[in-house]
Amino acid sequence: MTGNALEKRLAILHDLDRYEQLIEEAGRATAIAQDELDDLRLSWRYLILGLMMLELF
Repeated sequence: MTGNALEKRLAILHDLDRYEQLIEEAGRATAIAQDELDDLRLSWRYLILGLMMLELF
């Protein structure tokens, strides 16, 4: 194997490692965003419930 071919393979492996890192980071970011969205939905539900309670009094 020539040095040039070896360098190309190492570059490909490096790129694959970076893509794997990016996918993992995207997965973590998605989980965080989902948690934030769930919190926001819960807040809206409590707000709506509070407004409904005000209408009863």
